[in-house]
Amino acid sequence: MTINPAHLSDDDGATLRAFLESAKARGEVVDVSPPPPPPPRVELLSPAEVANRLGMSRTTVLRRTADGDPKATKVGSHHRIPLAEFERYSHN
Repeated sequence: MTINPAHLSDDDGATLRAFLESAKARGEVVDVSPPPPPPPRVELLSPAEVANRLGMSRTTVLRRTADGDPKATKVGSHHRIPLAEFERYSHN
């Protein structure tokens, strides 16, 4: 359960503290820690960006992604190449 203390009224805070103390008294594990950070965002490149970085045409990049190298994903109707995949491809 995630609770933001800034959104609690004084009464809600007191109720929560009483609940947690009761749980601890019953021997339950109570962990009050911040939530884990969100996963890192994956940077995606368009075929035009990949073409510009590699010095080739966008059409060539699209043809090669259709052949499976570099691997691309579709976001809606658009192809996108993850940055890690671009780096792998550009170093081969």
